[in-house]
Amino acid sequence: MKPSTFALPTLLIVSSSTTSAFTGPQSSTFVARNTMQYVSSTSHIHPTISTSLSGSSVGSSTSLSAYLGQNFDEAPSSIDNNNENQDTESNYVQSLSPEERNENLKVMRQIFNHDLADLQRRRDYAGWVEAKRDLRERQAKDPWFELNTKLKEAVQMGEIEECDRLKILIQKVGGPPADVKQTGEYAKITEIYDKAMSLSRAESIAKVERIKKNAEVWKRMMAERIQNEKQEEEDYWNNPLKEEREAIARRERTMKKIYGSLEEKRKKSEEKAKEIQGKIKSQIDNGEYMTPIEKAMAETKKILDQRKLEESQKGVALPSETSSSSDSGDSSSTPSVSQVTYSESGRPRLPGDKDVTIGEIDESIISESSDTTTEIVRVEVVSSYSESKSNAEQRRHCFLYNIKITNLSPSNSIQLMSRKFEIQTVGSSRKDLVEGKGVTGLRPVLKPGEIFEYTSTAPLSVRPLGTTIAAARMSGSYSYKIVDPNLPEDELMEASLGEFHFVFPPSQRVLPFKSFEDEEEDDDDDDEDGFDETNANQI
Repeated sequence: MKPSTFALPTLLIVSSSTTSAFTGPQSSTFVARNTMQYVSSTSHIHPTISTSLSGSSVGSSTSLSAYLGQNFDEAPSSIDNNNENQDTESNYVQSLSPEERNENLKVMRQIFNHDLADLQRRRDYAGWVEAKRDLRERQAKDPWFELNTKLKEAVQMGEIEECDRLKILIQKVGGPPADVKQTGEYAKITEIYDKAMSLSRAESIAKVERIKKNAEVWKRMMAERIQNEKQEEEDYWNNPLKEEREAIARRERTMKKIYGSLEEKRKKSEEKAKEIQGKIKSQIDNGEYMTPIEKAMAETKKILDQRKLEESQKGVALPSETSSSSDSGDSSSTPSVSQVTYSESGRPRLPGDKDVTIGEIDESIISESSDTTTEIVRVEVVSSYSESKSNAEQRRHCFLYNIKITNLSPSNSIQLMSRKFEIQTVGSSRKDLVEGKGVTGLRPVLKPGEIFEYTSTAPLSVRPLGTTIAAARMSGSYSYKIVDPNLPEDELMEASLGEFHFVFPPSQRVLPFKSFEDEEEDDDDDDEDGFDETNANQI
């Protein structure tokens, strides 16, 4: 009969009962006796399995139920465990022809793909065992199946030498049957039995492939990391200061960018200032755009000019002893008749220094002490603020100053005869002139090398300004004579008291701010602020 007339085997189930076919186990125990029968027909030449049941009980349903959990996607073992031998060339000899191998493969595919599943659905356990045994026997006839299974295990275990040896043996037994379409190193179950892959099997294969791919990616990443670490270490030892130099370069670039931005802003601000200055230049020239202090100074100058004119018309002269000296350089000569004014009590007042008047004294010349030597007399002074005698709320501030007068003459004694002080409070345009006989009511005599020391107070009515820390400026001189019977008694000499300042303590200072209304009040209070004449005799 031609191969084209071959048909797949048909499974016949014959029961010992003539009334019904086998529909499943009827009792807890039964014995299956199997006989292989071949149906002689033109459409079936493959063996057909028939099953008969016997009443004798030699086994139980539980012994057969172990086969129910079998995964039919996997190939059954090709040999029994008790027949495992070493893989030698003599154990693998191909005894089947190519046609017989293909015919054997067709029967195995029929059993694997159809008969086993059909017997399981019918719960014909005995028939299922027999079909399984038949499948194993057919696998054992062709040594390629066993070699393919071992090749699969060797590939999965990564045994390269074993794989090469098994491939040689497979070639000697004729390779896979002609109908097996092998795509990899070994034939898979789906390729052997020509069965579509199940979803779970496909997912498992995809998972394995993904794991392999991830492992390869991980190995590559680790290799790159190791290589990078080696390269970094090598670069570091070749140039240990590389990172520090890069950091310095980055810092320089950042600072350059910041400075460039600041310079650009400065240039824009300068251009804007020049633009504004150009717009208001005409107003500045005409005196229309003046600061509050400039306006106050201009107004003060008008008042002073008017007073000078009035005083010059009166023809009032200053006593011959009156003199004014200032280290600031604003006035250094004896004032003229027109420059002298008098307070309400009749005390003469001299034009003040401009920097004290506007309250903008250079801090470099502000000093609370001075030390001046004139010929044979040395005069030292140190000032301080008296918190206990001051009342800041009433703008009454009291200062103390300690004076030491030393006779530097090696042979002559001197006698102090009188004193003369000039005091100008900050914000006032006039100096108060204080004169008196002796010192603290005495006319002490100083022998060569002797020192006369006393402390006096200076009560001031002044308001702290934010533009300076000074409250007032003071200077003066002492008149003395040499005690010598051969000299005329009226021959007097002067010893200068160097310029010094009364300085507010930090608690009495104010912030550098002044409102326009305060500026106007300064014009009205110009003559009110100044030296407190009620205690003038204490100086």
